[in-house]
Amino acid sequence: MYDVLKPNGHLLFSTEHPIVSCDVKERRWIAVGDNPHDHYAIDNYNIGGLRESTWFVSGVRRYHRSMTTWSFQHSGIRSLEFT
Repeated sequence: MYDVLKPNGHLLFSTEHPIVSCDVKERRWIAVGDNPHDHYAIDNYNIGGLRESTWFVSGVRRYHRSMTTWSFQHSGIRSLEFT
């Protein structure tokens, strides 16, 4: 990536937040007692890799990566801003 950017160039990319893709069971919210939205499922957050999910259709393949993985620490890119 660093080799193809012009000097002082910018790389802009978009991705879903890793908290959305981390749970391998696609549970999203964990129910406790009468509360169907007690807490968000973040199981397997630090385990990257292929996840299959439903997004308008079933069988959508995507890859989960943690925020640390997205840090580009070995890419030669000087700074990275998350917004």
